[in-house]
Amino acid sequence: MAAPTHTPEAPPARLAPRARRVEVVVAALRYERRRPSAATAAGLLIAGWVGLNLAYLISDCPLDLSPDEAHYWHWSRHLDWSYYSKGPLVAWLIRGSCELFGPTAFAVRLPAVLSSAALLAGLYRLAADAFRSPRIGLATVALAMTLPAVSAGAVVMTIDPPFLACWCWAVVGVSRAVREGEAPAEPR
Repeated sequence: MAAPTHTPEAPPARLAPRARRVEVVVAALRYERRRPSAATAAGLLIAGWVGLNLAYLISDCPLDLSPDEAHYWHWSRHLDWSYYSKGPLVAWLIRGSCELFGPTAFAVRLPAVLSSAALLAGLYRLAADAFRSPRIGLATVALAMTLPAVSAGAVVMTIDPPFLACWCWAVVGVSRAVREGEAPAEPR
């Protein structure tokens, strides 16, 4: 008895449904490669947000330093481990920025832009992990950009932008530890 021969154009009838499924899966994979992931889209959205805020600060921002910003800038000129009402992080961030870009309003406010970007990235990670959906993370970033605390916090350097970014990433860390069942190391 001779073995049946099959031409590549016409698979046997019993293999046709499997071949069709493979074709559908391959077509879906090709489509997925062309469409950016939600994480990439969130990264691009955050980068655009940073770019727009930097452009606003560079292109003759009409706002003078607020009294708080001027106070923190004064602290940055006299670094210490703490101050009478706040911790040192704001002063350290402003000092680093002023060392790189000079004592300008742009340099004083640059850490606020970077802190808001860190906050948005943390919100993406937190939402994407909590709901197990990168698309929900992307939607969270888009909605967070409309909040006054995030919008104003991106161009005015107070304690709030770095404070919120640090707390957001702390919550991300705790969330991951709880989800993975890992307890923090015991202090020695």
